[in-house]
Amino acid sequence: RSFRDHGRHRPLDYAPLAAALREHPQLADGVADELHPGRGYCQIDASDVPAARAALASPGAFLRYHAQSVLEELEAQ
Repeated sequence: RSFRDHGRHRPLDYAPLAAALREHPQLADGVADELHPGRGYCQIDASDVPAARAALASPGAFLRYHAQSVLEELEAQ
């Protein structure tokens, strides 16, 4: 599970990662590897839903997939 699942953390926010990838697109493959299923997925709660829904419009396919996956997992709970 993700580091977000342990202790206190800030609200879910894909914006800093999206900005970093726009600035440094060469990092995309490494980030995608860290966010693939079973590695970087986190459990979200209702307060994180707006950020996850906003990420569904991200230009990065793996960010969209990650957001969709955590939203689906929340709905399944």
